[in-house]
Amino acid sequence: MLINGLAHQAKRGFPCNYSEISDSYAGVKGKIDFNLSLTSQTFQQGKIICTYDEFLINRQFSGTLKTTLMDISKTKGLSESLRKRTLHWLKYFSSIEYLPLSKSIFSHQLMRTRSVSERFLLHVCQLINESLLINEQSGSHILKDFWRDERSMAILFEAFVRNFYRIEQKTYNVRREVIHWQLNSNEFDSRLLPIMRTDITLENMERKLIIDTKFYAGIFQQYFNVQKLHSPHLYQLFAYLKNQSNKERRCDGMLLYPTVSQTLSSVYSEANHTIHMETINLNQPWQNIKLDLLKLIS
Repeated sequence: MLINGLAHQAKRGFPCNYSEISDSYAGVKGKIDFNLSLTSQTFQQGKIICTYDEFLINRQFSGTLKTTLMDISKTKGLSESLRKRTLHWLKYFSSIEYLPLSKSIFSHQLMRTRSVSERFLLHVCQLINESLLINEQSGSHILKDFWRDERSMAILFEAFVRNFYRIEQKTYNVRREVIHWQLNSNEFDSRLLPIMRTDITLENMERKLIIDTKFYAGIFQQYFNVQKLHSPHLYQLFAYLKNQSNKERRCDGMLLYPTVSQTLSSVYSEANHTIHMETINLNQPWQNIKLDLLKLIS
């Protein structure tokens, strides 16, 4: 993803900005710095120190790319073809200094960057940086398997579904929502109640749909060799539905799992709410994923 993104960005051009440079010249360029020229005694050499602006490649952005590429090149288990392509792009940034990366550097750059393609590269670099483990003895790097980290994959799956509906449909407004308990209590006791925050809330004037995404290898629990749904998941979604402040608008719920070895499409209803239990197959062409996700909310 990073290398393909670099090839795409190279066609568009890497970001540049004006940097102030001071240097000695045998002529005049920009503004003459008389004080520095006198103290440095450059007049005796037939030169003067000038200060000027030069349009140069963004060194922090390029330094982030270079550092990430250098770390990748030291990674064990990297295929030779990818290593060659990584080293090829490292030559492109040969004049850029190594930039130690941190969360604050990524946050600072992402806050200042408006280009979609540049933000994409920064996000990929950040993901790689957070996934690299360093062997302190050999100095080599190991890229941990992101897809085996269930917590990270759960966050990714949730964000993917939420942003998909935010971009690909116009029927509902999409957001995360804090649901308040519809219980009577004093101020102290109310503070003890856990916070209910939805993964995805889709709503318009007629309907509200709460989607809770779950990333699990198995969508069922075994009770004495009998398959049952995960009870905590169902209890959580049911609590969301039962604590709606607006009773007049229709409110439904959905538990959404990625398809692993089993598929599911079940519907349960009571007087005021309908609950859908669904799986989405992500191992298919993008257009099919799109159609299936849109069909789930139609």
